Amino acid sequence: MERAESLLEADDPGAAFFDFFAGLVAEGAASQGLAEALIGAGFDLEAISTGDDYNVMGLLQRLLVRAQGAGAVRRDAEISDLKALIGSCTSRRDEVARERMVAIVQAGLRP
Repeated sequence: MERAESLLEADDPGAAFFDFFAGLVAEGAASQGLAEALIGAGFDLEAISTGDDYNVMGLLQRLLVRAQGAGAVRRDAEISDLKALIGSCTSRRDEVARERMVAIVQAGLRP
C-alpha cells in the first residue's frame, strides 16, 4: 500500500497508473482464487477493497484521474472497465500470455 500511495505523487501520472495496473494484475495472478473471483458473477471487488486499510479501488481511481488529466489515459475509461480488464488479465495462467495481454490492454487505454 505504501508503494501505491507513493505513485500518487509520481512525476509521471501515466507511468504511475500503468505501473499500478500491472502490479494489480501480477498480484491477482499470484492468487488464482482472486483472479477467478474477479471475473466471477456476483463478485464485488469494490466491497472488499475499499476499506481504510486496503483501498485498492480508491487508489486506482485516483491514479486513473491523474493519468487522464495528464492525457496519458483515454478519458472514456472508467473504473468498472479497469476492474473487468484486470480480472481478464489475471485469468491468464501463462505468464508470457498474461504480460502480452497487459501490454495490449495498456496500449488500448492510451489515447
